[in-house]
Amino acid sequence: MTEEERPEAKEQEACFAAIREIVQEISRLMDAAYQQYSRLVEQVLNGRITEEREIERIMDGLVDFGDNPRLLELYKTLCRHVYYKYPALVGEHTALFRLQFEETEDGDTDTEEVET
Repeated sequence: MTEEERPEAKEQEACFAAIREIVQEISRLMDAAYQQYSRLVEQVLNGRITEEREIERIMDGLVDFGDNPRLLELYKTLCRHVYYKYPALVGEHTALFRLQFEETEDGDTDTEEVET
């Protein structure tokens, strides 16, 4: 029996194929999120969305994608645009982003210490 004919090899290939499909779907979902959030950020930049609560909802959603460079750039653009009107909101979100995504000095992204 050759390597390709072994049941384990077929099972592994099926697993890898399923993983590739999942990764492709995640990529499509990220593209869809980028399109939707781009429209919302554009509305804020053009003055069609001005309410703090609505802007906060957009920022909340964008911070969830802080590890995606395109969505992160949208988030930064939005923060810069609304900073002078809503400095407390931007400050709170900047702190939230740092807690979630920036590494500490020891290289860990978790800022809480676990006691054993």
